[in-house]
Amino acid sequence: MTADGRTLRADARAAPRRGGGTWQAHWETWRPYTTWHPALLGLAGALVAGGSSPGPLAVAVLAPVLGWLAGHYLGDYFDRDLDAIAKPHRPIPSGRLTPPGPR
Repeated sequence: MTADGRTLRADARAAPRRGGGTWQAHWETWRPYTTWHPALLGLAGALVAGGSSPGPLAVAVLAPVLGWLAGHYLGDYFDRDLDAIAKPHRPIPSGRLTPPGPR
């Protein structure tokens, strides 16, 4: 609850919406500028283990990247009340992406 008596969820709904559609909101949640880290670590691990064919190398890159992206969604979901205060422009607090069910 805030000083003026409103709940944090009400603050999140009152946050200003930025332009762009759902895909832009997902793009912001993915934070593509951070995906090079797990991709390179997966590739390096596969190469050190002796991988050389494209299929296993692709899996070694994609698996940690997909886990990384899932972590971004989970972090944004569980921090949505804090983000409503500190980062109201983020996709979930701004209402551009809505979490399922009441909280």
